Amino acid sequence: MSKTPLEKTQLLNYFKKLGTKKEEILKAKIWKHPLSYLPGSLGDWHEYTVVESTNWYWSFEKQTDGIYVQRSKKEADVKNKLYGEDRSWRIGPEGRSNDNVEYEETIYNIIEWIINRKALDKTYHVLKSNCHFFASLVYQAIVRDSGRRLDNTK
Repeated sequence: MSKTPLEKTQLLNYFKKLGTKKEEILKAKIWKHPLSYLPGSLGDWHEYTVVESTNWYWSFEKQTDGIYVQRSKKEADVKNKLYGEDRSWRIGPEGRSNDNVEYEETIYNIIEWIINRKALDKTYHVLKSNCHFFASLVYQAIVRDSGRRLDNTK
């Protein structure tokens, strides 16, 4: 697997060519794992959102060097690995999950939302703009929680 940095217009075209406008969102869940040997109770864990769509599983996450998106036919590939490398063996659910997303929105809508929120322009900050915030915002927009929706920039 390769990392592909793209500009915003290239990004939209890239995801359009992948057929994401036809990939309807079915389920969403936040996963997490500790970043160290500690139990992860001090905020030292990584969070990311995994989405099941019509034909694929996707992960959306913020890392220190950017936003990462993965897809696979197998959920375990995006949940348990980051670009082919195993994540921590202590992956567990964060607690938020929706197994019945019924808004007829697509993976392309998530990409548009990320761009429209200017998430690509926000530098990683351990306290203000980290993986926890990003996973929560993506999840909330998908399931329309806390006033967030994919069709606006909140």
